[in-house]
Amino acid sequence: GRHLLSGVQMNIVDEPLEKPEPMKLPPLPVLVGALPKGAPLLPGNRLALNDPTLGQLEALNTALAFAAVDDRLKGMPIVAFFRFEQESSPSRGVATLALVNEVQTDAGGEIVSAVLIGVGRAFVPRVRAVMGKPLLVADMATVLNDDAPEASYMHSLEALRHYADIASDEHNMRRRLVSSLSAKAVELQLCDVEGSCDTAALLELGPGAYGLAMEMAAASSRPIHSGGLPVNRALESLQELASKAEQRQRKWERQCPQWGDQVDNEARYLRCFSFMCWEALAGKATTEQLVWALTSTDTRERIYRAIEMVYYHRLELEQTSVAMDQIQQMVNQRR
Repeated sequence: GRHLLSGVQMNIVDEPLEKPEPMKLPPLPVLVGALPKGAPLLPGNRLALNDPTLGQLEALNTALAFAAVDDRLKGMPIVAFFRFEQESSPSRGVATLALVNEVQTDAGGEIVSAVLIGVGRAFVPRVRAVMGKPLLVADMATVLNDDAPEASYMHSLEALRHYADIASDEHNMRRRLVSSLSAKAVELQLCDVEGSCDTAALLELGPGAYGLAMEMAAASSRPIHSGGLPVNRALESLQELASKAEQRQRKWERQCPQWGDQVDNEARYLRCFSFMCWEALAGKATTEQLVWALTSTDTRERIYRAIEMVYYHRLELEQTSVAMDQIQQMVNQRR
C-alpha cells in the first residue's frame, strides 16, 4: 500500500525486536534555555542561542571540554537542555540531549553564539551544582528511548506508516488552507490567517463584519489581535521536516541506536516524523502538550495525538476561511 517513505528499502523482519538497553550517559553540563511560549526543544529541531548568559556560556564551554576528553561522547559536545529551571520543570526530569554546533567566538575567544540541535532525550534523576561556578551538571542520566512494540517489526512499521499517512494528509489539507488564508488576508488587509482582525476597521464595516470576526476568534480559540501559527512550519511538508530532523540526528543516533535501527533507517525516520508532527503545531499546541510529546515513549501515540490536533485546527481554519470570504464581500460592497 501507499506510504510516505518512497525510495526506502525495507528489510522484512516478521518478529518482535528487542528494545536496546538505554545508554548510560557520562556527566553532562545542564543548559537552561529560552524558547518562545515555554516550548521544549524537540529532537530533530534546532535552536539558535545568541548572546548566551553566564550560566549558558559555562555549559557550552564545559560541553566542548568534555567532548575533547571523554571517549564516550565520540567528540560530540552535548548538553542536557531544559526549557525551565529544574525545580519548576513540567518535563519530570526529561531533558533534550542537544548537540552544540556552529559555535561563534569574538576576538578574545569568548562564545557569542551557538546552535543547539536536539538529537535525543535523557532521563535526568539528579542535577548538582558545581562549587565556584555558575554550572549545573546532570549525573546518572540515561538515554530515553521509545518503547519497542510487542508486534513484529513488519507489522509495527505498517501501523506507524498508516498513522503517518493520515497525519501527512491532514497536514497537507491544512497547508492548502493556510496558503489560501494567507492570500485572502493580504487581499483583505483586515484579518490574519488565524482570524485575528483589526477591530476598528471592522466596526467601520458595520456590526455584521465585526460579528463574523468574533465568530472567527471563537472558532480558533484565540482572542482578537493574538498571534497565530508560524506560517513557515504550516507550509512545510512533514516529510521535509522529518528528513531535515533525521539528518541533524544521524551522527548521534549511530552511536545510540533505538528500536528498529538494527534493521534499517525506517523506524528512525518515523520517530523523527512523530516529533515533527508536533513541531508543525508550534504556536497551536500548548506548553503542556509539547512537553507530553517530548516525554512520550510511544511513537504511534505521538503521531495519533498530533493528528487529532491538526484535524480540529483544520476545521477551525475552514470556518475562518468562510468568515473571511463573507467579510470580503462586505468590503467589496462598500467600495
